[in-house]
Amino acid sequence: MWALASARRMRSPLIELFARELAPSEGRAQAVLRIATACSITVAIAMVFQIPQPTYMAYIVFLISKDESSATVTAGVGAMLAVTLAVVLNLGLLLIDTAEPALRLPAMALATFVGMYSVRTFALGPISYLAGFLVVLVQSLVDDIPSPEALTRLALWTWVVVLVPIATIVTLNLAFAPASRVLLGRTWRRILSELESGLRSQISRARWSVSVIRPRRQAISFRAPFSPSIT
Repeated sequence: MWALASARRMRSPLIELFARELAPSEGRAQAVLRIATACSITVAIAMVFQIPQPTYMAYIVFLISKDESSATVTAGVGAMLAVTLAVVLNLGLLLIDTAEPALRLPAMALATFVGMYSVRTFALGPISYLAGFLVVLVQSLVDDIPSPEALTRLALWTWVVVLVPIATIVTLNLAFAPASRVLLGRTWRRILSELESGLRSQISRARWSVSVIRPRRQAISFRAPFSPSIT
């Protein structure tokens, strides 16, 4: 029984974390609907126009989508700058390391390191991560595509692969996502509700402590002290 109780106590923080993160909150259903719609439209456009890598296009929707419209527009503009930089870097690297794996592998490792490091250190880390991801993606396909012309076309297609999901999710968020003031109001309401629940729990604990301690003090005060009689 003690082992079972200790196991439950050990699992309770994790269960509470999942319950808190998966609990329905204000605006979550609308965000899920926007992301699902953007993914469906993006993949449909990719299938109709035969754009390569449609799976990565759906992934970029998740990467760019934010809680409110202005943040999504900022992330979209930054992602377009990142993919432009990645295309230029890929075209430059393909001129150097197409036939040199000894140069290509360190370049891929450096791009991966810079992308992962910037995620943890900079505010626009996901944008630089996207640029590094695209560099590694194109460089990893050099051996599978022997034609330099086809490889150059693939490097240029990466710009379209990023542009379509960005345009889709930004348009949907501008049309249906809440403004920053609405999101700020939701945040303040959540903070105030958590503060109210914390204060209520502290007040209830204090009342319980007073109700337990007061009878004991009264019993001690009414108890007569024992003094031995002197004969």
